[in-house]
Amino acid sequence: MPALNEKHIAKARRAVRETYPELAGAEPKVTTRSTQSKGKGHCKTVHVVSFSKRVSLPGGGHMNRAVRVTMDQMGEIVKISSSK
Repeated sequence: MPALNEKHIAKARRAVRETYPELAGAEPKVTTRSTQSKGKGHCKTVHVVSFSKRVSLPGGGHMNRAVRVTMDQMGEIVKISSSK
């Protein structure tokens, strides 16, 4: 499976930083998976770039925030999901 280019990881960082500024500076963890499409049986590679950081809440509490950026083989962002 091809590895994700550093340029694409930087793209994921920018997208996360714009939407979730509290995760600025979090180091990403990259995993690569093969998925199979339903119709024609083709295998597709997707990369998941995960960001996680302990953030402060109003009132003095803390929580772990996790954001996952799913990218296709070309480095385009398919989906961004986060924990509450």
